[in-house]
Amino acid sequence: MGKWFSKLYDPVMEPLERLKFRYIRETLIHKAKGNVLEIGSGTGLNFPYYTQAVKVTAIEPDPTMRKKSLKRAEHA
Repeated sequence: MGKWFSKLYDPVMEPLERLKFRYIRETLIHKAKGNVLEIGSGTGLNFPYYTQAVKVTAIEPDPTMRKKSLKRAEHA
């Protein structure tokens, strides 16, 4: 994907995040336990919700999104 997509992803998704996705993340991802493999982790928005996971392995092919994802993982 182009750099423009990864740069705009979080700001463009924020309204949807507030309206719906945050609730989904809080209710579903919070239930993940043990070892988790997340394919297409994007900018790492799910990371703070893996509270019961022992280990999270994330794969993100886009280098710019992966960079954001790694930063977010450090704070999760």
